[in-house]
Amino acid sequence: MTLSFDIGYASIGWCVLSSSDKQTDPEFLGTGVVTFPTDDCLASKRRDLRRTRRHIRSTRQRIERMKRWLVHQGVLSRADLDKPGHPAPFLLASAALQNHRTLNAWELWTVLRWYAHNRGYDGNSRWSREEANADDTAKEAAAKALMAEYETQTMAETVCACLKLDPAKANKTISSHLPYKTLNAAYPRSTVQREVLTLLEKHQGKIPGLDGKTLDLLFTPESLRDEDRALLKAADIKLPKRYHGGLLFGQLIPRFDNRIISRCPITWAKTYDEAITDGKNDAQARKLADKFAKVPAAKSKEFLAYRFARILANIKADGKPIDKELRQQLFDLAEKQGRLSHSDLEKAVKQHSGDVSTNLEAYFKLHPDSEEALVLDPVMDEVRKAEGSQARISPFWKHLSADTRQAVIEEWKAGKTVSLAWIAEKAGETPSLTKAFHEKFAALKPKKGEVRFASLNEYLQATRIGPKIPSGRAPYARPVLRQVMEEVLNGWDATKANKLTDPENGENKPANGILYDLGIPGSRVRQLQNERPLDQLTNNHLVRHRMLILERLLDDLAAEFVSKEHPVSRVVVEVARELSQFSGMTAKQISSELNSRLKDFKGAVDYLALHAPEMKVNGSITQAAVNAAAGTRLGG
Repeated sequence: MTLSFDIGYASIGWCVLSSSDKQTDPEFLGTGVVTFPTDDCLASKRRDLRRTRRHIRSTRQRIERMKRWLVHQGVLSRADLDKPGHPAPFLLASAALQNHRTLNAWELWTVLRWYAHNRGYDGNSRWSREEANADDTAKEAAAKALMAEYETQTMAETVCACLKLDPAKANKTISSHLPYKTLNAAYPRSTVQREVLTLLEKHQGKIPGLDGKTLDLLFTPESLRDEDRALLKAADIKLPKRYHGGLLFGQLIPRFDNRIISRCPITWAKTYDEAITDGKNDAQARKLADKFAKVPAAKSKEFLAYRFARILANIKADGKPIDKELRQQLFDLAEKQGRLSHSDLEKAVKQHSGDVSTNLEAYFKLHPDSEEALVLDPVMDEVRKAEGSQARISPFWKHLSADTRQAVIEEWKAGKTVSLAWIAEKAGETPSLTKAFHEKFAALKPKKGEVRFASLNEYLQATRIGPKIPSGRAPYARPVLRQVMEEVLNGWDATKANKLTDPENGENKPANGILYDLGIPGSRVRQLQNERPLDQLTNNHLVRHRMLILERLLDDLAAEFVSKEHPVSRVVVEVARELSQFSGMTAKQISSELNSRLKDFKGAVDYLALHAPEMKVNGSITQAAVNAAAGTRLGG
């Protein structure tokens, strides 16, 4: 019998066929489909719930750290800090901001605790690799609209205006029947920071223990210095190294790549077998294999070199792989420039091999992001673009001294982005740079009819620049990545055997390619890989769920159809390549994505039906019409 499966994001179709000879058609023994509810197993729901839990935990930790520091400074006792807060802290804040009253230590703490819960929205600026939440941006727009309506400059004053509370009468009326939470407003982080800083500066020196160092530790914009961490440690406050910013407005920078670290199947198998040979039991051998087979982040230089080398191995001139001399030449050029482009490759291949046909056009035009794989050094590539005219930092780069440029490059090499404010601080008094900042700020156009930045300083603080760093994890461990690169630069293919193993298709090299065993179903690498649980191979919940259902379906089909008299001779599986891509999308988002992919084809079909109704439309004609339309849009 033949078992056939079609695995998609919305269903799994199956079919059981009887085996037959070439002269007769197979018999359908059974067919069916397993369907999944709309938006089941949706990543976004899990992500939102996880986000809520983290927000609650981080707020509690933030308040606890502030309490410990204030106790250490002698501002208040722990008992006073643990008391219930004032019912209208925003009213106290507004009264102090408008100079109607000076707060005592406990009232100021109540206000700070309120700000710890309401720090404003910063567009996930520190979570630069995670998209801003659409609901949050809508709330920010609502907050700006409220401030414009009531002509206020701070969050606290806007809340009072919405509730019809008068800060001048903070001792008399502190409650309101009007709703506020239902307005769904999230104020810009920069606005909240300015008002809290103003509030604290008004009370600095008037409350014992509220000194300049306390203000610094609450408002530090970047990572804390060693001396700051030492002061906090003396107050029993221990912050992780990846904590950036001060006690009130700081946060942990997420480690996106470390949620589940994949294992290199080649290194895992090698380490496991070596451990078994040395006398270790199975559990010990697996533990060692898991330890030493971890793959590096995709931003590592080994992966970038591996990715570039795989492209070199796939380039063909006149149907044959390019030789090792040309591969080394292209690799050296990429190292010098930081990256190559499609045109650089075409030019080098033609200079070396003559006017020959290549597969470059098809290789780099199938996907718009294909050329990103030609980046060998993201930092050097960003520097090259900065020296040109297209990069965001280009208008300012020429005004920076050699020392400032080097400082920027060092930050980029450390995997960080830099703000224009940071660059201005490093550059010092540079009139030409200051002029460039003013000109760029003045040229900014409103976004959706709204001014994007209230001031030049806000623009400098919010604009961060850095190279595009690959996210995720490499597929193999560092030694394997390096060996692939070495084999490619020697003119070989890391996925092919040598002549001794495969006399017909093997290459003339001393050993099989390092990746060869991955393509052999019965190899030791594949055998050990197949024994590992699925949840250790991928963290994509949708893939894991579909594979679990497929496994159960296979068991049911085997119980109903398979026997000694009717064994399975073949299994055919088709998997939708969008399975992992659609894992975080709703049904509406998936439908929108599919419609956008078919937009050009549907438009071409409609155009031909209108202007050439007699023409017999087929796939080739439709594709030609689509290509023509694309060429028109691109100016071709």
